[in-house]
Amino acid sequence: MLSSWLSSLAIHGSSPLPALQAEGQPGQWAVNDVDYCMYGAEYKKRTRLLSLQWQSFPNFEGDNFLSQLALKCDGTHEHVMLSGWGKPGQKSRPTKGTAKYPIQLAQKWAKVAGAHIVRTL
Repeated sequence: MLSSWLSSLAIHGSSPLPALQAEGQPGQWAVNDVDYCMYGAEYKKRTRLLSLQWQSFPNFEGDNFLSQLALKCDGTHEHVMLSGWGKPGQKSRPTKGTAKYPIQLAQKWAKVAGAHIVRTL
């Protein structure tokens, strides 16, 4: 539900989201683009992670901790092309398995989030 709401906002660039500003929230959205190939996937698949930067909470230091995950393809490798709806009668699409985060990204995300929580306590 949250992901569909965020998608409906059509976020581009690093501008603050008007919906949050209108509600008087103290933060701004930071955009962090991640290419899955930089985390061990055979395919590029760019994903956008949003991080809310809170300026009014002293322990949060206003940082965008997800920026540590933002890696774009360095162009030193080939990618498997993701496409297609599969064949008639096929029960799932060929790209269904790409919905999961690559394990290397999930591990780094857990490490970064854990360090952020410890730092803000």
